[in-house]
Amino acid sequence: VDIAAQIPWYERLSEFKMPWEMHSNKQTVIKNLNLRVHSGQMLAVIGSSGCGKTSLLDIITCRDEGGTLNSGEILINGKTSTRSLVKKCIAHVRQDDRLLPHLTVRETLAFVAKLRLPAHFTQEQRDQR
Repeated sequence: VDIAAQIPWYERLSEFKMPWEMHSNKQTVIKNLNLRVHSGQMLAVIGSSGCGKTSLLDIITCRDEGGTLNSGEILINGKTSTRSLVKKCIAHVRQDDRLLPHLTVRETLAFVAKLRLPAHFTQEQRDQR
């Protein structure tokens, strides 16, 4: 799948440039992707089955067991992406997330933020994150 996306926004939270290759069949799943997402920005990743949505989220969130980043880079606030940095800066809900089936996506993210963010954060600070 050839995904060419240039999305210029004001301040950079994350920047991704990559081809993504699956180990099992050595097929390039994602190529020609350039993407910027900013703090507070909501991003929906949509597409047909098998087009690389899960692969994209796996590499962004450092859950890359299924493939290899063979060139390019993933930056979060100008720093190379790591699992610990992802936990601090990115919230996402996977399609198969069954932990809290009675909550909406927003409610799930708010619940996780309440668990992970420091106790001294106000509700307004949590909402901003």
